[in-house]
Amino acid sequence: MVDEEDVCVKIRQRCMIEFCVKFGKSGNETLEMLWQAYGGETLSRAAVFQWWRHFKDRNMRVIDKARSGRPSTVVTDVSIAKAVELLQNDQRLTLRELSASLNISCERTQHIVTEIRQCGVCVWVWGGGDARAPRNLTEEQMQ
Repeated sequence: MVDEEDVCVKIRQRCMIEFCVKFGKSGNETLEMLWQAYGGETLSRAAVFQWWRHFKDRNMRVIDKARSGRPSTVVTDVSIAKAVELLQNDQRLTLRELSASLNISCERTQHIVTEIRQCGVCVWVWGGGDARAPRNLTEEQMQ
C-alpha cells in the first residue's frame, strides 16, 4: 500500500531538484540543500542524482510514469501482521520457513522481522541450519 504522505514528500523534493537545476546548482549542491530542508526524509543520494540528470536533460515530468507489474515492496502492514501471527503461533520458525509462508524473499522477511522488533514485539530469530540454534545478535540488535 502506498503512503500518500511519502509520495507528496518525494514529489516536493523532485520539484526542488527541478528548481535547483533551473538555477544552475550542481547535483552535490542540490543534495546538500535537500538534506538541510528534509533531513532524514531526503531521497537517497542515487535518487537525487537520477532526478537531477532527468531534469538536466530537459525532462520536466516530476511524477513517475505508471508501470505495470509487481508492487515495489512486499513489506506492508498486512505482511507484517501475518508474520507476527505466524511467529506467535510458532516461535521456532526459521527465516526460511517464515519466508516460504509469506511467499517472499528471505531478505524481505528479515526486514519484516526487524520491523516487528522495532514495534516492540519480542521475537526470536532462529538460524536456518540443522541445529536450530539461535543466531547470535549484536549489541545494537539487542537494543
